[in-house]
Amino acid sequence: MIKKIIFAFQANFLVTVLNLFIILITTRYLGAAGRGYLSIIATYLGIIQLITGIIGPGTLPFLLRKFNYASIFFLAVLWSVTISIITTVLLNLVGFISREISIVFFLNALTGSIFLLNIRMLIGANKLRWYNFLAILQPVIILACLFAFDNNFDSNDFFYFQFTSYLIIILISTLILKSDIFKKSQLSTIKKLTSEAFTLGAFNQLSSFTQLINYRLSFLFLEKFSGLKSVGIFSIILSIANVVWLFSTTAGTLIGEEMNKFKDNNSKGLQLVNKYLKVAVTVSFMFLIFINLLPSAVYVYLLGLEFDTIRNYLLIFSPAILVFSISKVLAFYFSSLGRVTVSLYASMLGLIPSLAGIWLIKYLDIYGVVISTTLSFSVSTFVFLVFYFKNKKESI
Repeated sequence: MIKKIIFAFQANFLVTVLNLFIILITTRYLGAAGRGYLSIIATYLGIIQLITGIIGPGTLPFLLRKFNYASIFFLAVLWSVTISIITTVLLNLVGFISREISIVFFLNALTGSIFLLNIRMLIGANKLRWYNFLAILQPVIILACLFAFDNNFDSNDFFYFQFTSYLIIILISTLILKSDIFKKSQLSTIKKLTSEAFTLGAFNQLSSFTQLINYRLSFLFLEKFSGLKSVGIFSIILSIANVVWLFSTTAGTLIGEEMNKFKDNNSKGLQLVNKYLKVAVTVSFMFLIFINLLPSAVYVYLLGLEFDTIRNYLLIFSPAILVFSISKVLAFYFSSLGRVTVSLYASMLGLIPSLAGIWLIKYLDIYGVVISTTLSFSVSTFVFLVFYFKNKKESI
């Protein structure tokens, strides 16, 4: 088990390091405000990908038990095109995105959704080496574009670079999965597939949506009360948190595949998850120790003078980051069981502190975000643990 996690983790770790380089380059060149702008647009794209994920990455492990990938892929692409067009038009009409970036925004929304679908399918098809290679190649392409323009780019150019990376990976992954994608679709099951995808996916993605809102909503509050600079600083804090959660996410991603072996033996499945939890929390704790030992001068050197207080925020936020590493694993566990309502309950209850956090943000700026997000993560994790221990008790 550990070897399998480490194998997948190695690629994910390298991807995270490459993404940190991207963040470093864009932050140093565009400043905290530029980084904040990228984070706001990325939030909108993230929400769209959650909607398109209703038929796709969010429900793929469960749907593959009953339907072939060709049918899922056909339906997922059709759904992604429809949603990407509608949301781009709506966001433009309400003024959330400018006409200047509407086209590249649409292209990112569409290709980003298909990229996630194909990448997730590579895991489901047990093509982990291809998954690792393509996951690494995607940020490498973005870095190559940044270096090719020799820092002569603006915030909107970045999304053209990102679209290019998605498109290249989609083309390669489609060739790898061609025997699955271009297999004859089970047209007779499309109606049933659509029904099950929406039933399961709506709950699953709604929980992911509320979880995204739990910490991304803070971006919008920060932009309103403090400006894009504060958004940029907090986005870096979350980027560092994602590094800490990397091992938990990797372990969680593999749970779906492993749990299929124990679908008729809940006791053995729980034993497996126990091992994943112990390893994930231990590694997360080690990461946090390292991050908090770094002096402020390191962050200033890497990111600029605007980030001289980031270490203080990280110190306060560290307990929440550690606690939420548990949620990362348990969310995948319950999803693999088809019990997506558990994640929905956890994220919806966790949303309450996030919404109440508007008052903290208004008066405490980034410290307010840190406090409200800490409360949100703690509530969500508590809900997951309640259901988890209940499940353990029932299996005895």
